[in-house]
Amino acid sequence: LAARDAAEWERLLTARGVGCVRADGASPGAFFLDDEQIEANGWAIEAEHAIWGRARRWGPQVVLRRTPGRFGPGALAGQHADALLAEFGYDADEIASLRGEGIVRSEELFDPAVTTPESPGF
Repeated sequence: LAARDAAEWERLLTARGVGCVRADGASPGAFFLDDEQIEANGWAIEAEHAIWGRARRWGPQVVLRRTPGRFGPGALAGQHADALLAEFGYDADEIASLRGEGIVRSEELFDPAVTTPESPGF
């Protein structure tokens, strides 16, 4: 195997019907955003993110006919904390107290057009 590089082995093996793919190429993130087969199979989707707006993300890896998946942007850290705590029986004052003590916190929404990683509190 050391006598040829990965691209040559992939070309030779796939030409003979051996399923293979070069595994030392792009990072997983770049692969999911740029690979033509990912696009062809619908494995990368667009979703509306609360902070970043319309963005591509990993999509379904398995599609079932009778159980279609729902794929959205994902929740922000703590986004549903208050609703879950209320469901567990905490009232609004108790939730506010948990937040005030720093026991419960949520990811802050910000405008990425004006907030950068160098901004205070980022």
